[in-house]
Order: sequence, then structure tokens, then C-alpha cells
Amino acid sequence: MKGKTIVSGILLYIASQLPAVSQPDAYLHGVAAMNQKDYTSAIQHFTEGLQDENLKTQCLLNLGRIYYLKGQYDNAIKDFLEAEKAKPAIASYDLAKCYAKQGNIENTIYYLRNHLESPYKVPESVIKVEDAFSGLDKYKDWISLWQNEWYNKSEKTTADANYLVNSGDNVEAVDFVNKALLHYPKSYDLYVSRARAFNALGNKRSALDDYSTAISLNKRNASYYAERGMVYTDLGKDRKAIDDFTKALKLKPELFDLYLKRAEAYKRYEDYNQALKDIQMYKAFFPESEEAAYEAGQIYYELNKFDDALAEFNPLIKKNPSKPEYYHARGLTYFEMRNLDAAIQDFGQALDLNPDLPETWYNKGLARFYKGDQEGACADWKKARDLGHQGASEYIGMYCK
Repeated sequence: MKGKTIVSGILLYIASQLPAVSQPDAYLHGVAAMNQKDYTSAIQHFTEGLQDENLKTQCLLNLGRIYYLKGQYDNAIKDFLEAEKAKPAIASYDLAKCYAKQGNIENTIYYLRNHLESPYKVPESVIKVEDAFSGLDKYKDWISLWQNEWYNKSEKTTADANYLVNSGDNVEAVDFVNKALLHYPKSYDLYVSRARAFNALGNKRSALDDYSTAISLNKRNASYYAERGMVYTDLGKDRKAIDDFTKALKLKPELFDLYLKRAEAYKRYEDYNQALKDIQMYKAFFPESEEAAYEAGQIYYELNKFDDALAEFNPLIKKNPSKPEYYHARGLTYFEMRNLDAAIQDFGQALDLNPDLPETWYNKGLARFYKGDQEGACADWKKARDLGHQGASEYIGMYCK
């Protein structure tokens, strides 16, 4: 937020308040509700989404997963079996977990075998630590199942690389992947593993190169674009970050956080209207998000829509009065509206919560100066200066004895 220090957006109606939404929207609202653990609403949205044949399988999977989380394993199994009819083995892992929870070892092994023979199989390390399968290693059928080689050398190599990265052994991970790529030069997963290691090490340029190589080998993975977009953000290349976030959202629109990331990039690019659209989109799915409301308020501030900014900041402060940045943002808004008393009060409240805010002392000083309280303004500017604010020193030199 250039030179002003704040921003805002608009409240949108949640799904139940909107006119009938399309099935894709129902699916997305279902995912958002599921993310917020609002399982009742999620079930309602996914059930509506079943009307769309293109979304039916994914809706069934999510319905099954909600019932699993609720401990309703029979209902979960019913939905997973329906999903399997549309795409064989797509729900086999989930079915194995359900049957394991019910103590049905025969069906657990059957569906886990189906999963391991499928293109959907998760890494062995994930399966071995899955809570639902805890204690199964004492059964003969489980032991027999793992006597087979379910993962090829390339998959095992990728798993080893990911383990190193996830463990924070990034230097070792880079060295490991360097050698592995001699054997598997077309493995986009290995390039992504090395990109993550480079990124963790602060080598953004090399991370960018590896993400780009991975994308050239696999253009359909939304997370690759999302992660490369974050690297572009770190490098200050907001336009390229926006392009990558857009591609990721096109492939996987339920990556809701990317709307916030793209909005931030649009803000830095000073395209506040596009930033506002992204915040509005996010708020349609997460209407209670403080982060989105705060960002929306700041954007409205930049657009000189101060009443709209207040409409975001006021409920925020009522909901969470312990955040000094909320008071600072509203104080700036009141200042621009020339409501100097309210601005001074909000800056003061922010400083009561955190007195180490040079920008807030500086702005409080400005408000007091324009109100005619030169002595008070100088006192505030001196505190800002003592905290390192350069602009405060200039005002002290001009107006303070």
C-alpha cells in the first residue's frame, strides 16, 4: 500500500443467500465449507453438485471423506463405491481406510491392493503412517501384501528426494537429485523436489529454472504453477506471478488461497480493481475471513472509497479488537475523510496495543498537527523518529523547536 499504509474489499453473500448457483459453484462452495469443517453445508453443496456428471465423481469422493471424518463409515463406503463405478480404483484407498476402521481386514487388503495397482497410488511412506492402518502389520495378509514391489525405482527415488526436502536436508536433497536426474532426466517430480530444495536454500533463480523445466514436462499440475508463482513473487516479478496463479486456478479453482496471493500481486502492480475482484471471489467462499476483509478494506482505501473501507474495518475491529493494524488502517481512513478526532483515537488505540509502531506515531502526529495541536504532533513525531521513522525527522526540523 504505497505511502498510505492500508486497504479493503466488499462483503459478498454466501451460497445460501445467492440465487441458484451452477453445479461447479456448488462444488467449490462444498470444498470451501469442507475446509472450514462446516460439514453440514459441505454435504448440501456436494449433493447439489452430483447433478453435474463432470463433477459427480469428485463430489462423491468428498461426500465419502466427510462421512469418514464424521465416523459414519457405512455412508462413506456407499459414496466411495459409487465413485468407483465411474472411475475404477479412484476411491480404493479411501475404502481401504473405511474397512480398516471397521476391522474388516479382508476388504482392507483387497482395496489397498487395488489402490497400489492403480495410477492413483500414494507414496508408501504415507500408507505406512496412516492412522487407519495402525496395528495391521501383525496380520499375515498385510505382511504378504508388502512382499510385492509396488513402486518402481523412479518412484522410490522421488520419494527419497521428497523425504530429504521435507526433513529440511536441502543441500543433501540437491546433491541427491543431481545424481538421480542422470538416470531419470524426464522426471518432472524430481525437478520439483530440487526446486523446493533450492527455494528453501534461498536460491530463487535455480528454483525458478527447475519449476519451469517441470512445467515443460507436465503442464497439467496446478501446484507447479502455484509454487513457481510464489518464487516469481519473491523475485518481485508480479506480472509473471499473476500469470502463474491464473494458470493454477484454471486447472484447480479450489486453490482458494491463490485468489489472495494474486490479489496481493495485483496490489503491488497497482491494479486495485483486479485485486478487489480476487478478494471478492475469496470472500464469496470464506465470508468470515479476517484476512480477506482487511485486504478488502485496504484496497478500498487505495481506491479512495473510504465508506466502503470503513464497512470492512468496523466489523473487523468489533470481531477482533486486539489487532493494532486494524485500528491503524481505520485511523488512516478517518484521516483521509478529515475525521481527525476519530483518526487520533484509532492511532492511539493501535499504540496502546503496540507502542513500537513508528508509522502510527508519525500518522498520529500528522492528525494532531492538522487539528492544530502542534505540541502534541511534535511529541508524536519525536517518538516516531526515535523508532527510526525518517519522515518524522523532517517534520520535526520544520515545525518543532
